[in-house]
Amino acid sequence: MIVDTATRTAERKQRGVLCLWCKDRVAGYEGSYGEGKPLAVMCRCKTGDVTEWEQRISAATAQYLNRTALLEIYPENAERMATLIADVSVRGPDPHHIWSGAPVAELPQLPAREVVPEHGFGEVPPLARPRCSNECREHSEHIYFACFDEPTKLRDSDVDGIAVRHYVGWTRQHPPIQRVGQHGAICRESLVGIVAGTSDEEESVKANDPCPQCGKPLEYRPRKMRPGRK
Repeated sequence: MIVDTATRTAERKQRGVLCLWCKDRVAGYEGSYGEGKPLAVMCRCKTGDVTEWEQRISAATAQYLNRTALLEIYPENAERMATLIADVSVRGPDPHHIWSGAPVAELPQLPAREVVPEHGFGEVPPLARPRCSNECREHSEHIYFACFDEPTKLRDSDVDGIAVRHYVGWTRQHPPIQRVGQHGAICRESLVGIVAGTSDEEESVKANDPCPQCGKPLEYRPRKMRPGRK
C-alpha cells in the first residue's frame, strides 16, 4: 500500500491509501501518464475473473475519488487522513457494495476524462525549445532533465536503486518543479532545464540526445544484454 497524492493540483495533497496497481489506475484516469493509457488496468486487489470486472473497477475508482474529494475542506494532510480513516471505520471500505453484489446500474460512475489540449511544436526538437520556468503553467506537460556530478540514486523514478549520471522525466504536474522535487533535493539542485514536451518525446530525448550541460548521452537505463553475452 502507498499514500496517494493529488498530482495535478498546485499543492501536493494526500488523499488516501491505495495499492500500487490502483494508484496507477487512478493516475491513468486523471491523465498523469498521458491520455492514451487504459483505465481498466488489472489489479491484485480484485482479480479480473469477477463478474463485470471492468464496470466494477471503474465504479471503485469513482467511489474512491468521490470519497476523497470530500476531504479537500481540510487544510492539512494529517487532518485529511484522520478523517478518511474515521469514515472507513464507520462506513467500511466499500460503502456502495461494488464488490458485494450491488447492481451495476446503481454503481458510482466516472465522468468522461478531461482531455488536455496538446501543444504542437512542429519540427522543433525538445531540447531546441525555449526553456520553461520551474513554475510554468502555460503548457499541459513538460520534459525535465538533470545532470549529476557523480552517480546518484533518486526516489520515485524508473531506475529506483540504481545510481545515474543523468535523469530525464515527463510530467503533467503543475508546476513541473513539484514533480522534480519528488525525486529528491539533489534532482532539483542538478536540474539542467524544463521544456514543454510529450511522453513520447521524453523517450526520444532519452534515447538520442546528449546532455546540454556535459555533452554526454542522456540515456541512463541499463541496456539489456543479448543472449550469450556477459
